[in-house]
Amino acid sequence: MNRKMWFSISTVFALLLLSRLAAESSAQERIQPEEYQAQAMGQGTQLGQTFNVTVHIDAYSTEEERQALIQAFEKAGSEGLFNALNKMRSKGHIAITGTLGYDISFVRAIPGPDGTKIRILTNRPIRFGEA
Repeated sequence: MNRKMWFSISTVFALLLLSRLAAESSAQERIQPEEYQAQAMGQGTQLGQTFNVTVHIDAYSTEEERQALIQAFEKAGSEGLFNALNKMRSKGHIAITGTLGYDISFVRAIPGPDGTKIRILTNRPIRFGEA
């Protein structure tokens, strides 16, 4: 076996090993889709009313995405945050039963002593009456 052929074989082996490791690490970041059903209580004009909410999570946001949102807010306030959320790919969906709902731009699970809290950010428009 000549030197050039040995280099080619070792290069292919190294690339296969790296692609396998990358696939395993990305598989760890992926989750099985999660779905939660909840009952929410209205506020403002819906005070006293309850309605059902469905949350479907395909993936959780990364720490890098969190930092990007913090930096966007610090730089340009709520408009910067809105723009940064619009650029993110959807992490899931949230909907009140019977409505189309909204894509989830950011979702994070925060473990605590009383269980895990799930924080969700979406670009739900606020209508004039709500503002």
